[in-house]
Amino acid sequence: MVKNILGGKKYKKNKKESYLKRELIFKEDGQNYARVISLLGDSRVKCQSLENNREIFGHIRGTLKKRVWINIGDIVLISIRNFDNNKCDIIHKYTFEEVNILKNMGQISPNINLQSSSIEISNSTDCDIDYGFDFINA
Repeated sequence: MVKNILGGKKYKKNKKESYLKRELIFKEDGQNYARVISLLGDSRVKCQSLENNREIFGHIRGTLKKRVWINIGDIVLISIRNFDNNKCDIIHKYTFEEVNILKNMGQISPNINLQSSSIEISNSTDCDIDYGFDFINA
């Protein structure tokens, strides 16, 4: 019996579908582009609208849960709720290439910096935060 060297059914399925391109989704009435500011847990996020820089609480809808991983700084398509203007639903997450295409087409303003919301970790050992206690070397 021949051994399966390169993986199982899922590996082969993903290999065939890797060359397919997604169709670019544009905003419609009642929808907007937004940037994810923070993850709140329980499939809730805090978003900043790219049109008017307003902060909105968003909910990741069920078809995106555990299929599309949303991180801080991602550009997403949101649908603002009719009955509550401070809440929205996340419909779609854009890749980096799709955001560049939207910028070139004029859908998103070109002066938006995609790297500005990335988390930077400092490697310095100096710490200016005072926690209220001192360490003593014994």
